[in-house]
Amino acid sequence: VNQGRFGIHNATIFPATLPARGEMEVPCDFLAPPVAGLPAHGEFQVLSDDPLRPSVVLTVTGRAAGPHLADPSELLDLGMVPPAPASATIGFRSDGTEPVTVRKVELAAGTDFSLSGAPRMPAQLAPGTELRLTVTLTSTLLGNHQDQLLVAHDGPSPNSQVLLRATLV
Repeated sequence: VNQGRFGIHNATIFPATLPARGEMEVPCDFLAPPVAGLPAHGEFQVLSDDPLRPSVVLTVTGRAAGPHLADPSELLDLGMVPPAPASATIGFRSDGTEPVTVRKVELAAGTDFSLSGAPRMPAQLAPGTELRLTVTLTSTLLGNHQDQLLVAHDGPSPNSQVLLRATLV
């Protein structure tokens, strides 16, 4: 039984006998990780005299409360594109239990790519909502192009970064 972050509140309730089709509530404790939104996983193993299922493993997941912004992939590669504007959409999801405040959205260099869809800053994202941005390659020069999308917010990792890449052919 892995009870690193999860534990049974009162183990003296065991052993227990359940009637046919009966159920039992088992109060548990959760030791949240120090970072908001960071998931913690654990397992409880139930042993019984049931000949069909003498052992069952229950997987549990919990998250620390607070604002959290889930980062998308660390790379947005538009690939090899013709000399016409090429774009892609990228999303940053608020997956915490409290709103996350986005303070700034910018491109590090801002010479080969443009950014659209950013709301007025600071912007507050409610839990379960997403900040969707469109990145467009604006350079007309053939060859490799690269920049970095930077998103500053009040989540536990206050800066999100995505490398932008494209090759104009």
